[in-house]
Amino acid sequence: MARARVPETANGAVATETLIKATERECGLEIGAEKKTELSETAAQMVLQLESLQRQGRNGIWHFIISNSYRPGLTEKQFDCIVSNPPWMAMSKLADNPYKTALKEIANRYAIQPQGAAHPHMELATIFLVSSVDRYLKEGAHWSYIMPASLLSGLNHEPFRKGKYVSSDAELETRVNAIWELPTDTFKNKAVVLSGEKSAVEPEVIGGRTYGSVGEYEECTYTLNHQGKRSAWTNKGGDIEVADVIAGESLRFAQGCDLFPRTALFHQYIRRANGNWDVRPIERTGDFWYLVGESKKNLCNDLVAEDFDNDFMYDAFISKHLSPFIMADPAKGLIPGRKVQGVWRPLLPEDLALLNASTAYVFQQIAEAVGQDLVQFLSETINIYGKLYKQNFSAKDFLVLSSASGSNPCAAYINLREFDRSRLVIDQTLYWYLAETEDEAIYISGLLNSTALWEAISDFQPEGGFGRRHIHTLPYKIIPAFDPEDDAQKAIIEATKALMKEWKVLCGSGQYIELLNPNSGSLPGRRRRQQGKLRELGAYERYAKACSEVLG
Repeated sequence: MARARVPETANGAVATETLIKATERECGLEIGAEKKTELSETAAQMVLQLESLQRQGRNGIWHFIISNSYRPGLTEKQFDCIVSNPPWMAMSKLADNPYKTALKEIANRYAIQPQGAAHPHMELATIFLVSSVDRYLKEGAHWSYIMPASLLSGLNHEPFRKGKYVSSDAELETRVNAIWELPTDTFKNKAVVLSGEKSAVEPEVIGGRTYGSVGEYEECTYTLNHQGKRSAWTNKGGDIEVADVIAGESLRFAQGCDLFPRTALFHQYIRRANGNWDVRPIERTGDFWYLVGESKKNLCNDLVAEDFDNDFMYDAFISKHLSPFIMADPAKGLIPGRKVQGVWRPLLPEDLALLNASTAYVFQQIAEAVGQDLVQFLSETINIYGKLYKQNFSAKDFLVLSSASGSNPCAAYINLREFDRSRLVIDQTLYWYLAETEDEAIYISGLLNSTALWEAISDFQPEGGFGRRHIHTLPYKIIPAFDPEDDAQKAIIEATKALMKEWKVLCGSGQYIELLNPNSGSLPGRRRRQQGKLRELGAYERYAKACSEVLG
């Protein structure tokens, strides 16, 4: 009614022209002068009508709701079919008012309210579906609703997919029997048509269609797949994991190479004046014991040599170098091959004759110990599945590194301009990803270190007799692709920057600088203490909330 306090003005022509221009701009149209003239009269009438309704307080949802509140009671259980396009909106977008309270009560009555991080994102369309099917349809009646595609796998739709409404207080007996995936450009957001019957009878199969364009589709069937606590409807078969269903354009992280046996490749290296290295055994009390302390095979662990050729020395990152947002310095390790213009060249037998005596001796000892010639050792063991040869870091400047084992993720990124890229090697205890920009690296590192991600992946991890399974590639499948224009992702970047700044100051001295040392205690213990301290920092709450907004 605030509009009623503003005096009426003769603004019809201006408002009409503004309306037509806005339509052109938002719809990407070019309306010619002749067509504008035709539209002007209709547009003017609409502007005047809206002005009148606004002054009367009738241009809104409340007038419609109040005026029609008695009518649904006259039509309960009267219909054979519903075809509907309900409103799509997360409940978090609604203002706090009696309407929102009523919707929450309906969601709870049908037991479709999501839990955990997804709790604020209850979908309005789902509430409309269950309540209208229950209220207006006869037994055996059919229904079809245009729904957001997130219904197929979104966390906020988990209770609906699992049919929680059947065992709810409402005891709604209805079953989904068809899913049609519509062309991506049908609406602003991807949509599906969900169909079903008001019946307790489970369909033998959920039929489906995937539309490429209007009138063009492929027939398929859908299954409801389960993985841990998560589920998803998919037309890719009952064996595919839910994480792979929701992955979409998952981040292409690659696993590092097999730098094993550790005792053959890692030793104490002492730099000589000529640039080469003296080789000594790693002492149990030395700074590099972490590299070999857990080795099951003690091959070449007592190797001693002078003047080993620098051509075969590389900077290796392993998981013990990784802390949240920070990488310790890489370790020196030898590899029986050269990297020439980004391409790995193994050491051939004739190459050994050209090496100095000390270097040839070291490689002969390693070949005997591992039971392979040097070509096999490099190409088939260290490079198994191509994990060494694909490590080309020349194309981009920011490298994200993430843990490959354990039950909770950890990540950091490095600026490759600060390293000799041709001598950098990543071990198989880490996964790596080349980011397009530093903002993308910050975004991915921020999410990988967040409690929100740990909670998200925990739903996919079945508990076994020895606890949760290792995470491997699971985190990279559920992180949304980076979009520099996305406001929620921008919020993660800014919040992560603030947290990293505070964290790096803290780790610059005292007990926390020691926790960055890969030789200081067990890796799980160090990580737990680091992550616990991160959660105490002033910038953490904002960071955690930003990550939950994207992953919830």
